[in-house]
Amino acid sequence: MWRFHAWIAMTATASIPVLALAGCSSPGGVVSTGPASQTFTCCSASDINPVRHPGETVRLHWIATPLDRSASSQLSTLRLEAGLSGPFPSLSALKAADGPATIMAPVVVATNKVGSAPVSVIRIPMDAPAGYYNLTTMVSQGGGQISAASVITVAAK
Repeated sequence: MWRFHAWIAMTATASIPVLALAGCSSPGGVVSTGPASQTFTCCSASDINPVRHPGETVRLHWIATPLDRSASSQLSTLRLEAGLSGPFPSLSALKAADGPATIMAPVVVATNKVGSAPVSVIRIPMDAPAGYYNLTTMVSQGGGQISAASVITVAAK
């Protein structure tokens, strides 16, 4: 019984400096101990704006966006998808169209851990007609999806 009380007294005494340091270690906020989180959007203007040609490879650099540190920092998997549909003779025809992408980039699987810089690659077919192509992108995570669209112009060689 005496050993038990002595152990409690030693443990309590040893804990006081640790608790005192813990109270001083993070002034002004809460410190997250999990991995930092991010999500992605696509893409930079330099990926989208240049006029492309049949046979060309388009590299789409996904842009990491850090999430609020108070958000869940549990590591999770994201699916990054990109595809082109078209060609369309005009931007108004492209905007009026509603259909699936016909040229798909391979799906990129990433995580929400800060530090990754994924790239999707789409090869424009050698026989692709000139025109406006709808670039659709989608980020899927945890049962939810966010999609966006841009326009890529393909000119004849």
